[in-house]
This record gives sequence, structure tokens and C-alpha cells, in this order.
Amino acid sequence: MTETRDDWPGLDSYRGRDDFKKQYSAIVDKHRFVHVTGAVRSGKTFGMGRRFLKRVVNDRQQYPREQFLYYCLAPTYDLGVAQKIELINLIPSWHVDWSRQGEDMRWQDTKRGGGIVCLRGGSTIQFVSSD
Repeated sequence: MTETRDDWPGLDSYRGRDDFKKQYSAIVDKHRFVHVTGAVRSGKTFGMGRRFLKRVVNDRQQYPREQFLYYCLAPTYDLGVAQKIELINLIPSWHVDWSRQGEDMRWQDTKRGGGIVCLRGGSTIQFVSSD
């Protein structure tokens, strides 16, 4: 599966290199884990949502035949709603495998946490809580 730049418009449109230098450096960092701290509403979820989806895209390009299971983990389901809001905006509908997704639309419910997104190619994103 070859993807073009236009396949993930939410990732391609982010231009934080100049305005949000620290956030941008965390997004493009090549290390497996990055620790990010900051004040409330400072863009942590915004930036790390992009980092997370960048990893999904890179995995799909590097291992096109593999099926991955990704987790978006939050301390509580209520706190996981912010993650869902960021990722809903980043995952275009044409990347959802609607035949596997079926009627399960919990991943788009921004009033509560939880849910599963079935991506084309067999990968899955689950929104879970440590509760």
C-alpha cells in the first residue's frame, strides 16, 4: 500500500517548525519514547496525536503486510476523550476499514472514552483506560 502526502491531510498541514519549535521537535524525534510535559492547554495532546499517527503511517509504509494493534491509553476514560478528539480530526474516513468497523462507532463518541478504530490494511487503534 503506497500512500501519498495527501492521504493524511491532518499530518501534512501541520507547520509547527517555526511557531512551536519544542512541540515540533518532539513530533519529529526519532526515539521510540518521548517524555512531554507542559502547562494546561499547551498543545501536548495536539502534538502527540500527530506523533502517534506519524508512527502509524511509518509502520504501514515500512511493513505494509503487517497488522498492528495500537493503544491510546489514558488514566480514565473521561481523560481519554481529548485523545479521541485529536485523532478523529487526523484519521480521514478513507483510512477506516468500514467493513471491519461495522456499526461500532464508539471511537467517534466524544462524550465518553473507549472505542476501536479499524484501519485499512488490518491495523487497529483501541482507546483504553488504566481504570
